[in-house]
Amino acid sequence: MFLETLLIGCLFWPLFGALVAGFCGNYLGSKHASYFAVFGLFMSFFLAVYALFCVGFQHSVVTISLFTCFQVPVFVLDNFAVGAPFYNVTWALLFDSLTVVMLIVVTSVSSLVHLYATSYMEADPHKSRFFSCLSLFTFFMLMLVTAENYFQLFVGWEGVGLCSYLLITFWYTRLQANKSALQAVVVNKVGDLTLVLALLLIFLVYHDTSFAHVFSFNALQLLSLNFYLSYWSCSLGEVIGFFFFCRCSC
Repeated sequence: MFLETLLIGCLFWPLFGALVAGFCGNYLGSKHASYFAVFGLFMSFFLAVYALFCVGFQHSVVTISLFTCFQVPVFVLDNFAVGAPFYNVTWALLFDSLTVVMLIVVTSVSSLVHLYATSYMEADPHKSRFFSCLSLFTFFMLMLVTAENYFQLFVGWEGVGLCSYLLITFWYTRLQANKSALQAVVVNKVGDLTLVLALLLIFLVYHDTSFAHVFSFNALQLLSLNFYLSYWSCSLGEVIGFFFFCRCSC
């Protein structure tokens, strides 16, 4: 229980810094609000180092189930009897060796960026808003790397895209900043469409979104399901992989 609390703290501290800087920046002052954001990131980094020793070096896997997001009816045909079970989409955190390494990378780089931004943005009157968006960006990055299922992966990716827009258009009075932000939104939405299609295909095939369930099946099953488009044929696995590649390219 103690370890799970510390692992959850890796995500809590950047979110705490973002909320304090965003909602209390006018009361604390931009300088103190930025200190809260920097403090939250360094706390998250220290907890990520602790997670590396407790999870990464031990080669263990820790899954923390938090709550159920919603239920999805799944229609199946089993022995000619049609049923309508419900699949629970849960919000859970997955910590393994790969996850804790990514936690170290994200929190260390983001901590240095926060620390540098305290002097770079020192004269900006909207300094607290900048640190709120920056800490929120880090929070969604951590949400993405600790996702236990594809639904959380999608939410984390959408959050990163939203924060990218907010950071690009931070100086919203500049025309070039607004143009760049609009361009980023258009490119991200095209990539998001391919990601949604990939996740829908995975859910239709496996009736599940968790990584553990999907990875437990043989990948040859996807390669054995073929689509025929005129003279060309491709497997379901190739289509899903192509959609993921389009998302990463955008």
